[in-house]
Amino acid sequence: MRFSFIVPIYKVEQYLSLCIESILAQTYKDFEIILVDDGSPDNSPLLCDEWATKDSRISVIHKQNGGLSSARNEGLKKAQGNYIIFLDSDDWWCDNAALERIVTKIDESNADIVFFASKKYYTLKNEYVEKPTAHHTFAARKDISIEDSMRNSLFIACAWDKVIRRSILVDNNINFVERQLSEDIEWCCKLLLLDLKYACIDGIVHVYRQQNASSITANITNKNLSDIYSVVCKYVKIAEDTNNSALRNFLALEAILWMSITNYATGEEGDRLIKNMGKFFYLTRYNLYPRVNMVSKIKFLGYNIVRKLLIVLHKLH
Repeated sequence: MRFSFIVPIYKVEQYLSLCIESILAQTYKDFEIILVDDGSPDNSPLLCDEWATKDSRISVIHKQNGGLSSARNEGLKKAQGNYIIFLDSDDWWCDNAALERIVTKIDESNADIVFFASKKYYTLKNEYVEKPTAHHTFAARKDISIEDSMRNSLFIACAWDKVIRRSILVDNNINFVERQLSEDIEWCCKLLLLDLKYACIDGIVHVYRQQNASSITANITNKNLSDIYSVVCKYVKIAEDTNNSALRNFLALEAILWMSITNYATGEEGDRLIKNMGKFFYLTRYNLYPRVNMVSKIKFLGYNIVRKLLIVLHKLH
């Protein structure tokens, strides 16, 4: 089997069918869909079972609620495909020929990871937002270096914008850390410790549903900030021990993204986190990513001023 779609499910009964239908509509048919019901309290578990009766490629895991990471990990245990695709159950694929193009790219490049592009859908506004990406430029190449993928913001902290060889995850025991927020950051750090081959395809494949215009930041808490800070601390040390330049550059991006949301930090814990992250301001010199490169040009202003400027830019964005 070529592909395994792993779909974690929790309280998405109004969106689930669209997600599944978008996979089944693919013109390339050699795939399985693993629906992981993460103890959902709505009608999602029943919908999962109903879909499994409609197509033999669909299987269902029912489990106690453990969070997104737990659900993805359970799905990976069951997966049989050569390549894994993680798809959140309130999102969907909008290009029915995407798998065909992914297969072609894998066959020509033998890539371990294939990037694809996404656009956002704002439910309340019924509005799609699509931003220019470099996928078109690099899709013409057989493969792409990790450095070029960073220079062009292709390697970002997402699991759902990548098709990844299953053996990479299984052989290297790469799972998602459970009960950790922003779990995709550490997952990506683990990938950067490996010597992998990357490629990308052209065209928008994935639609990322936004419940409202401010949903990305609506629920940021000290817990979010603390979890990301802990990941940066852990992997900065690993990057230093292994002299891993790609990992340093990725952590630099995550550090400045972290700074841009520190207006959500509260109380003494929030103040402590902000102060402690200052010791990683030096990461801005690892500036392959365009956003980090921009910050590196004003880093002479100092950590706190740059942090406040990033907050303002984030709000405007």
